[in-house]
Amino acid sequence: MPEYETQHVATVPPGWQVRTVRARSHEVRIAFPPGARKRGSGRVVEVLHPRGENPVCNARKNPMELLVMGANPLRAKNPIDNFTQTEKMYLGQLGFKWSEIKTAADVRRAKAALKKYCALKGQCASGHRRRNPESIVMGGEPSEVAQEIYAGFHADEADKTIRRPEPHMPSGDYAQLGTLYALAIKPMPGAQDRAVKAFMPTGAEPIRVVVDNSRRKIYFAGGDQSLSAEDLKMFGAADTNICQIGEARYITYLARKYHTEVSEKDRGKVVEWVHRFGEDGGYPPAVFYDRTTKRILLQGGSYEVQDRGIVN
Repeated sequence: MPEYETQHVATVPPGWQVRTVRARSHEVRIAFPPGARKRGSGRVVEVLHPRGENPVCNARKNPMELLVMGANPLRAKNPIDNFTQTEKMYLGQLGFKWSEIKTAADVRRAKAALKKYCALKGQCASGHRRRNPESIVMGGEPSEVAQEIYAGFHADEADKTIRRPEPHMPSGDYAQLGTLYALAIKPMPGAQDRAVKAFMPTGAEPIRVVVDNSRRKIYFAGGDQSLSAEDLKMFGAADTNICQIGEARYITYLARKYHTEVSEKDRGKVVEWVHRFGEDGGYPPAVFYDRTTKRILLQGGSYEVQDRGIVN
């Protein structure tokens, strides 16, 4: 029996079940929430490395990264059983035919379309409308979950709370990941030039990159996120209030991280961190622009914010 060095990634939430899978020479322990298992619901809680291995990664990549394949299979016999009655109604409105949803890939595409559709309409698949927020909290004491996310992501405790109105975000608590340096976007098919273009903030106030308590939804808060009519035309955007401007290819943000896996020369310093969406076999989020609030929105995507960074 091989000996392992245990790397604790996250705590197991109460009531969750843990399953161990093999990943090459490693063993990975994944926690699943109660109830029927759904794709993407698992969370890595421990990684068992062969004794003597030192999993040190580049400081500008996500530290402690380990790719886990096939740990969360799709269980439903009939793919359409993955959707509620309300979701089936929305699928019909979006033009999806139930008879054409046959594979796991079909289910993922339909789920992504539903998520985008419900987010843009301001409601969830159950039909409950989200509250119009008056303020948000980012990285501080009011929320233990947000504070836990912040502390794990930076390996440091949050030292302040920021409250501000952000009408494009549901009210609640958010953990700040850093400040936006650049967002690379692949323009829409209708654009004259479809080369990847970077949105880079130019205002004096920084654009904060924050994540909600699910760890699966990144927002941009504050700063100057406005796009001109010429910008929107360049991205091939439709003439609608909320319009898609393309697909997110990578994000660069500035942050201090104190993980021991970060090199000593970068540890605790503000450096650029780059995440390429979909680099590990996932799919990238779509990028929308709200003309009313003048905010850039990320919708969908298979990323998740973990302690070691943004992963797909």
